[in-house]
Amino acid sequence: MNVFIKIIPFFMISIGAVDVSTFQKPNQDMVHFTEQLIRQDTHEPHNESDTQNLKEHVSDAKFYVFVSFAMGEQSINQIVKSAKRHGATIVLRGLYKNSMRETIAKLADAAGIIIDPTLFEKYTVTSVPTFILCNEDKFDVLRGNVSIKFALEQFASSGDLKEYAKSRL
Repeated sequence: MNVFIKIIPFFMISIGAVDVSTFQKPNQDMVHFTEQLIRQDTHEPHNESDTQNLKEHVSDAKFYVFVSFAMGEQSINQIVKSAKRHGATIVLRGLYKNSMRETIAKLADAAGIIIDPTLFEKYTVTSVPTFILCNEDKFDVLRGNVSIKFALEQFASSGDLKEYAKSRL
C-alpha cells in the first residue's frame, strides 16, 4: 500500500477564532447528513479528455476539502473517494490521537491527504467540511454538509474561479 501524507511543520501559536473543541466529538446528525450527500456525488470517473483538461488546470488552482475526524471515519473515507474524482486535496488539522500510525489506520486510503494546520488558519476554517478552490489571487469558499460535486457546481455557477471549477466537474 502506497501511503503519502504531507505533514507541514508548525509552531504552536494562538489559533484565534478557531474553536478546536468543536472538532473533538462526532455529531451523529452531521455524520448521517454528510454520508447522504456524499452518496449523491457518485458518477463514472473522468474519461481521458476530462483527465487531460483537469491536468491543465491543476497547476493553476488548488481545490481543498477541509475535514476532521469528528466527522466520522465513514464520512471522511467517502469524501476521500469523491475528492480523487474531482482532483481535490483533503486537509486535516492534525494527527488522529497524535499518532501517524493511528491516522493512517483510520483512513481507507491516505493518498491525497495533507496535514496542515496553517491552511486552517490561512482560510479561517472553523467548521468542516469546508471547500476551498484557490489560486494565487483569489479563492472561493463553501462551508457546510454538501457533496464535493455540489460545491464545485456552486463555484462553477457563481464563484470567482468558474473555469477552474468547471474543469474539475
